Parts: sequence; C-alpha cells; structure tokens
Amino acid sequence: ACDAFPTARDPDVETAEIWALIAKAEDGSIHPVAAALKGFAGSVPGARLRAADVTITEIHSVVGRGVHAEIAVSGAPPERLLVGSASWIREEQLGRGGGATPAPGCEAAWEEVDSMLDDALTVVCVARGGLDGGRLRLVAAVGLADRVRPEAAALVETLRLRWGVRVGMLTGDNRAVALAVAREEGI
Repeated sequence: ACDAFPTARDPDVETAEIWALIAKAEDGSIHPVAAALKGFAGSVPGARLRAADVTITEIHSVVGRGVHAEIAVSGAPPERLLVGSASWIREEQLGRGGGATPAPGCEAAWEEVDSMLDDALTVVCVARGGLDGGRLRLVAAVGLADRVRPEAAALVETLRLRWGVRVGMLTGDNRAVALAVAREEGI
C-alpha cells in the first residue's frame, strides 16, 4: 500500500484532466506504481469522465523510466505525453527544444519536484507538449510513499536482539527512499 501526496501542477491544467491522462497512460501497466496511480485517479472527481476525452494513438513503455504516448484531448492537435520518473522527464524536457533550462513556467514545479525528492518520496512526473520537437511542459508531479507495516520496526528489533540476526534490506526503490525506510525501521 502507498500514500499519494498532493500534486505540483500547472495551474492551467485541471486536476481531473491530469489524473485522466495518468490513468490512460498507465492503463495497461501492471507495475506497482502504475497500479497505485490508477487507484488514486479513480478517486479524483471528474477524472473518469475526462478520461473519455483522451485518445491515445501510440504508446510505449520505457523500461525503468515510464510511459511515452501520443495523445489527443477533446479533438485538440496531437501531443506527446510522458508519465514517469522525475529524472527521465527532466532529461526529456531539457534535451528537446534546445537549452538547458526548463520550459517557461516550469521552474516552480521543478522546485516542488526537488522538494518531494528531498523528502524521499517516489516522484512520478507528467509532461506534455507538441510533437515535431515542441517543448515539453511539466504539468504535474505526484509524490508516492510506501506505507511500512506498523509491526516492521518491532520485528527488526526482535530479529536483531533476540535472535542475533543481522538485518538488511533489498529494494528496487531509489536510494533516498531506501535509506529513509531503513532509518525509520532501524535497519
């Protein structure tokens, strides 16, 4: 289970539309983060209704990064949609459209992303922009945190003190998240 924290988002894009885009992009994925995002999207008022306005014409999973899609929303011209890791979205945004600065209006959103990363959250970013080399715009970022089972710290302590077990942790999560969980649980 995990918790989602409020999104940093572009004020020009409605929350329901952002969650509709996320739900559509992650629809076929079985990744645990995608499942969490789809679950949250289902609870956002209007997101299901807005999802009907989104047409995905092409979609690709980028292993370890996220999802890249070509979308059209309510008959508007097609555009690129990326839903994935902050590092990937940042690389894509800075690498396309020339220059090493965020697209206009994205600076504050990237500051919020950096703050969520500093808080050891798993951050999923949503960017969209024109095709044919148009600038990608960061429109949202969602911070996710795994809920550690309440009894985990006591179990670690029992294993260590009572049984003399040296406890370690294996995770596929990013280093900052893993270190935060390890500290919290006494590992």
